[in-house]
Amino acid sequence: MRIVIMAVGGRGDVAPLTGLGVRLREAGHDVALAVEESFAELVRGVGLEYRHLPGDTRAALASRSGQEWQRAGTRLSPRAIRANLAVTREVLRALGSGV
Repeated sequence: MRIVIMAVGGRGDVAPLTGLGVRLREAGHDVALAVEESFAELVRGVGLEYRHLPGDTRAALASRSGQEWQRAGTRLSPRAIRANLAVTREVLRALGSGV
């Protein structure tokens, strides 16, 4: 079976899926991980096929909205929610074309 796993987020979101991909490959499947460019070497390093997924979560989090969202922590103020939506919208726009 051919399997493509799409992973978005930080290393903590992507790294566990490399383990899943390796186990699927060991079970005889053809596995690729679609991730942002910054994780290409992580994917290739475990012997899986890398597929480019547009977007840059790190850049989105470094943006003004991303910083505002991170400063809010767990407080769900209207301002934090707006910042979260701005970051999510930015990441999803890039992903839409790649998926």
